[in-house]
Amino acid sequence: MSETTPAATTAATTDAAPAAPEAALTDTSVQPEGEQTPATDWEKVAKEVRDEAARHRTQKQEARRERDALQAQLDEATPQLTAYSELQDAHETTTTELNQIKAALAAGFPVDTVLSMAPRLRGSTPEELAEDAKALKTQLGAVAPAQPARPRPDPSQGSPAKPALTGLAGVLANTRKTR
Repeated sequence: MSETTPAATTAATTDAAPAAPEAALTDTSVQPEGEQTPATDWEKVAKEVRDEAARHRTQKQEARRERDALQAQLDEATPQLTAYSELQDAHETTTTELNQIKAALAAGFPVDTVLSMAPRLRGSTPEELAEDAKALKTQLGAVAPAQPARPRPDPSQGSPAKPALTGLAGVLANTRKTR
């Protein structure tokens, strides 16, 4: 078996056929400069494969450029997205605390105890928080110590009654009443 290479085939055809150099000069087909017509099928296939590989390289380079641009945009947006997420969390926490305070006030907790009672309330909606506040108020009302009774005001204090007589005038006034 003898194998022939393309270079050997081309050399054999040019050596064996030096005829008609005038035919090559009189060829009227116009070839673009820099392009050669493939002589055989395998050269044609090789050219197609090279062209396809070049297209793939170009597409790969474009894809890398696009990926790099998108990565730069992502890197730029990541801190903003993180800040936005933190703000959303803070907003949610603040809204929950506000709803707890509103529910505690609506249930009738004294103003001075609202801030200590509000975090104990459980629920995700204002309605659930209101129900829990009422239940907590009921439980604390049954367990809470009774408030000391307020002393009744003394009617003699602050009223424009007879001035009390002191000293010798008071003793004389008392002795006159008893006689």
